[in-house]
Amino acid sequence: MSTLKNVSVVAGFALLAWISAIALGFALLHIRVPVSLPVQPDSGDLRALAQAGYVEVEGTWNSEGDQMAFPLQTSKVSCYRPTQLCHVATAEIGKRETMRVSLDIYKIETWSEKQVVFVDHNPICAGYTYTIDLETGVTTGVREKAHTASADCAAVHDKPRVLRLADGFTVHDALTEKAMPWFLRFALGRIG
Repeated sequence: MSTLKNVSVVAGFALLAWISAIALGFALLHIRVPVSLPVQPDSGDLRALAQAGYVEVEGTWNSEGDQMAFPLQTSKVSCYRPTQLCHVATAEIGKRETMRVSLDIYKIETWSEKQVVFVDHNPICAGYTYTIDLETGVTTGVREKAHTASADCAAVHDKPRVLRLADGFTVHDALTEKAMPWFLRFALGRIG
């Protein structure tokens, strides 16, 4: 009986340690990735919308090849042909889990059957050219260092950066996987 009691005590402590590792791991994970990002809605038939003079897309900006400075963000882009303007509303979680909300307005350079292109004409450190592909629904942006960038812009690389408006859930899932503590991976059987 004593051996059975010892095995039960050890099994109880092992179960308690496993549950504690999971609870602590998820608490740390929530600190590292404190919010969820919205799923990218279906933009519908963008060509039909564009013919009517309005295009809207939304999602989370993701950088191809580089880490975003503030990856916990979501944007909604609304373009209006009659005014030749695109409004980009963005909410992002920055340093110390502070939310910042912005609304930027850009002039449309091109509105064709295949794409809408809008540009940041007043860059301080870097300028952006955004393209909404009306056939594929893919929205991209290219950031290039401004020719007039001052010494304060040293952190902006000379090499252009390509951005893509992606599904927020997919971005969140990748950030969560990257931020997951090793012991939570172990407890959940996700080692390897």
